[in-house]
Amino acid sequence: MARKPITCKASKSAYYRAFRKHVLELIGRGYDQLIATDYRQCEEQAITGDLIRAMRLVVEGKSSPAWSTSFAIHDDPPLDDAERRGKERLRVDIEFERTQRGPRPRFQFEAKRLYSSSSTSKYLGVEGLGCFVDGRYSRNQEEAGLLAYVQTDDEVAWAKRISDKLSQHGQDYLLRKDGGWERFACTRLLSHTYRTRHNRCSHLKPIGISHVFLRFL
Repeated sequence: MARKPITCKASKSAYYRAFRKHVLELIGRGYDQLIATDYRQCEEQAITGDLIRAMRLVVEGKSSPAWSTSFAIHDDPPLDDAERRGKERLRVDIEFERTQRGPRPRFQFEAKRLYSSSSTSKYLGVEGLGCFVDGRYSRNQEEAGLLAYVQTDDEVAWAKRISDKLSQHGQDYLLRKDGGWERFACTRLLSHTYRTRHNRCSHLKPIGISHVFLRFL
């Protein structure tokens, strides 16, 4: 008897957990190639560009893990949107694409610097977390992420500021009761990674957000 394809919810969840783990490991491997202190005063675009170049070198290197050869990493790609065309299309900072036959899973990241008193609001605002919660980014995905470039204080201090604001104003970010701020260890290469889950408008599925803190001090 022919074996039926695995389509159950548990199997799908396991697949996306593995996909997320590989994405985060690529970020960790790329970050490990950078000299963090060289970026303590750099703008977001400069950091993101060099991080993407480093990750591509990892994927294309002779010692790259076998699974990494199935990943394409896109820098500032335009998003498909029936309401916008040409130069008016929205652009996400980084997109990981798993190359395969048929529909291709994608994992999109927006990056924000954490360096001033206004950084928490920008990180959580309409150009940060809000891009995913309101459905402008990752409309067809159930996972996405934010890269936090830490340029003052440290990861713990910024994580507390962000988590405190989410806890106090969770309704503003459609934070789910089962998806509050929590730390999770997905790869040893990243020391400060967190997760939240958010509802979106009625026709979009909830989305899980990985918050990845990278130190540039």
